[in-house]
Amino acid sequence: YGTIIAGSIGLGFTEITVLPHWVRQGLGTSVAVTAMAKLGVVHPPAGALAIIYASGEYHWGHLGLSLLANISAIVVAILVNNLNLKRQYPQYWCWNPFASY
Repeated sequence: YGTIIAGSIGLGFTEITVLPHWVRQGLGTSVAVTAMAKLGVVHPPAGALAIIYASGEYHWGHLGLSLLANISAIVVAILVNNLNLKRQYPQYWCWNPFASY
């Protein structure tokens, strides 16, 4: 979820053209990291994604490509980890019935 949040915020700061380039990058990254921390989904590489997208050279299609790359990486990880009979990934689908919420 951190990638979605940071990418969206970074691309949102791209639309603010009245600010200088370096201010958009700084604010985009700081707001993205703060939002991820508040939501409890901190993902450090997503902060880098926010600064890249806030540079103004990217559009919303690039966010879709990053999400597609993340989904494909997760699918490969699930397939490879489930080939071994001693391992299962993820441990629980949808929720953990033994977790104390």
